[in-house]
Amino acid sequence: MERIECIKRTISEKKISIAGIRRLLALIPCWEIKGCEDDIKYSCPAYVDYERPCWLHKASLKGDCATNECRECPVYNSIKSCDELKELLKRYIEKSAI
Repeated sequence: MERIECIKRTISEKKISIAGIRRLLALIPCWEIKGCEDDIKYSCPAYVDYERPCWLHKASLKGDCATNECRECPVYNSIKSCDELKELLKRYIEKSAI
């Protein structure tokens, strides 16, 4: 419910569309969270086409990402609130800038 409330607040207060929220979710660095090896990461369609969330690549994903249900994904389940998502993206952006 907290995620739905976060999305609702983002749409109404920040004036970000559903497409914008989808893009934000696509930025979640799952390869960092899961600790994917470089060869797996660089061949992953969700990494290569980072503007689209991984669930739009479902047919071409490999490994556990291909076989697991998206709603059971440990990456998305690890983010329980907007604050956690903001912090994760902030850490990733800071790490990428180095």
